[in-house]
Parts: sequence; C-alpha cells; structure tokens
Amino acid sequence: MQMTGTGMLAGFNRAILMPVQFETQTAPRAPGDAVQSFDTDMFRMQGEIFGDPDFDLLRITAGTGLGLPSPGHTTLTRLGPPGSNFQVDSFFDVFYQIEFVGAPGSVLTGLSGTTTGTIRMSTGAGDVQCAGSCPVGQTCRETRTLNPDGTVALCCECLDAVCEPTLDAQACEDIMCPTVGEICVPQQIKCTANGCRVTVCDCQPPNDCHVDLPLPGTTDPVCSGGCPFANQRCVHFQKDLDGDGLP
Repeated sequence: MQMTGTGMLAGFNRAILMPVQFETQTAPRAPGDAVQSFDTDMFRMQGEIFGDPDFDLLRITAGTGLGLPSPGHTTLTRLGPPGSNFQVDSFFDVFYQIEFVGAPGSVLTGLSGTTTGTIRMSTGAGDVQCAGSCPVGQTCRETRTLNPDGTVALCCECLDAVCEPTLDAQACEDIMCPTVGEICVPQQIKCTANGCRVTVCDCQPPNDCHVDLPLPGTTDPVCSGGCPFANQRCVHFQKDLDGDGLP
C-alpha cells in the first residue's frame, strides 16, 4: 500500500507491504459450458501488521462474513473449441475497513482512527479501462453492461463533468472543472456518530476557503484555504440542511 500524507502529515510517504488472508465463495455453475456466468462473494479478507516504526497497529478487514458486504460476479468464456482455455472476467465490489494506531516516537504519535470505503477489484474485462482526454468541462465516464451471452460491453464517452462527492463520500470527484485553474472541493460536510461524509462539492480555486474532513485523530471538520481580503478569515458554521436534527 502506497501511503501519502496530507495536511499536517504532508511529506509522509511510505510503501507498506501487508500480508492478507481471504476466502471467496461462488454460486453454482455448469462446468464445461462455453459461457459460465455466476455470482461470487468476497466472504472474508483480513490483514494486519505489528511493530512497524510508524504503526502500532495497521489492520484491513473486508468481506460479507465480517459484516462488510463484498459481492461480485465472474464470467468464464471459452476462447476456442472444447478443451481450450477460458477468458476470465471477474470483479468484487469490496467494502473494507482500515484501522490504525500511530507508534510512539513516529510522526503518527497520538493518532488513531477507523475508516471505511469501497473499491472494485477486477480481472479480465475489468482490466480494460477508458483512456484519453475530453474537452474542458467534460470528463470521461465508463459504463459496463453484461450481455446475455456473458460478455461485457465497455462504453467510454465524454459527459459534462459533475463536481460531486465520491461514492464513499470521503472526497470530491477528481474532475476537470469548467474554469481552468479550479478544482472540485468539499463545500458541505455532515457528521454523525459514525463519522463524517462529504455531501456537497463545488469547483473553485484550490487556495480559496472551503471545508475539509477532520484531520486524523480528530472528529470535527476544518476550514482550508484563505480569503480574498486582509480583514476576512475562513470560518465554518453549522446548519441543519436536511431537517434531521444534525448539522
């Protein structure tokens, strides 16, 4: 895992090797058929390290059997006559959890936390990706369709860029904003007992005032960037935007 620090951890950069154990489960299929399409499940995946110079604990947990649903699908397509090899197109949408405790004496001293997210692990058709660029104000979007014969159709097209939260709500989409020099950054963040998530994003100059997720080891969002006039300062305010009683 390549780890790169931001904010007060800017400059922290390490590649960490973590051994993992995992178990997958598959639905019934018909061995020998030219096309075999069946559901799969990442049932359990765990890995952790101890005694690291920067981490007293670094643990990754995933899998349906551990309360983190991670469904998937596999399609096997024979490449020739009976007896020939199969093309394997497979993916898992893995729901994972990462826990860490900083080691005493390191840059992570006193820091700890837990975060969750999702990632697609794939092979075969999943390795084919969209490439190239789009006009300013648009982004290259990929869509995949499972055909009746088990093959996967990949479509890439330039669509109007949408500055919006990522799927895990832990950042904003990395898009090319319509105005050169602007980036997509958080404008609203909502926090509950289960953590904070980005709810609104907008394009603006990277150094302008905006809200960011809490720093490691803290629970409150922070303000980032500056203001255009010397007598102004970047401050945050709380407001119940959706009427659920939480700011």
